[in-house]
Amino acid sequence: MGAPYRIPLVVLLALAVVALSPSVATAEEFHSIEFVEEGEETLVEWWTPRYLVGYGLIGLGLTGYIVGDQMSAREEARIGPSYDPEDPMELTEFDDIDKPFRDSDTIPIAWVHGYMLGAAFAIAGLEAGQWRRGRGSGQRFHDALIGFTEASALTAALTSLVKPRFGRLRPDFAERALRYHCTQTEASYGSDCDEFRDQPLHASDRRSRRRLNDGKKSFFSGHASNSFAISTYTTLLIGGNHVWGDDASTRSRIVGGSAQFLLMGSAAFISATRVTDGRHHFSDVATGAAVGTAIAKFSYWRRFDRSGNLRFRDRDWPHVVIRPSAEYTGPVLAVSW
Repeated sequence: MGAPYRIPLVVLLALAVVALSPSVATAEEFHSIEFVEEGEETLVEWWTPRYLVGYGLIGLGLTGYIVGDQMSAREEARIGPSYDPEDPMELTEFDDIDKPFRDSDTIPIAWVHGYMLGAAFAIAGLEAGQWRRGRGSGQRFHDALIGFTEASALTAALTSLVKPRFGRLRPDFAERALRYHCTQTEASYGSDCDEFRDQPLHASDRRSRRRLNDGKKSFFSGHASNSFAISTYTTLLIGGNHVWGDDASTRSRIVGGSAQFLLMGSAAFISATRVTDGRHHFSDVATGAAVGTAIAKFSYWRRFDRSGNLRFRDRDWPHVVIRPSAEYTGPVLAVSW
């Protein structure tokens, strides 16, 4: 996926912080926060320590992604043929890695980033609209965005960590290796090099090495895992609000169902291009789609029920209390049971 993936994750994290802030609500509109005079207690009624689990998973996801992104692919592939830099010509013997190398993707990863951010802002707008109409709440707005951020971060982390551990060669790896070695050394590799001697992987040696190393990270597809995580989570949220939820109408079911079809169709199209571009084997894409879908469902269903209602509207959980302090400057944060 590349280091630029950190940028949209950071933006998502910023959105999550906005969702976390109770200052966006007013007691009159949402009844989530009780404002009182100095000397009394202010209670954020819906926030509980169980939310720390979600925040922790987001933190682990971001950390896991960064760690995985710095890892080099293993030399001995766990699936399929392995790459021997001392004898790159042997790769020409394998039919499953002989696809042509393309300098660009049909769907660049930057587009997937944009898709993720677009979905995040759409979720924020959808929940804000429900909130404004009295059907939502500050807690629901918070949970929807935190859940989406959690699903995105965990999917990015798992994908990033698994790729180098499997070291599977991409379908276009044979040409990557030939274009790298035939232009990086004066040693003769025979006629196999003839058409690649003037076709380096990139004009920059550093980027050529990066493309070669990326060619050993086929399993599983990051495009597929991330697009399906984005689409599945958003589809479930739309379903709970407008398709199968308690407040769904005939019109909302038609509009919501159409949006769900477009979302899942987009994920399927993005994933399919990874096979047609020669970037992934079909099993890479199928596994990525399954992983992204599973993580999105985990993040959604642990927060919402089938009717789209919050699972925890928690009078039984501990509460966070913010109260003025005579001893210290500013408020004091305490947890009460």
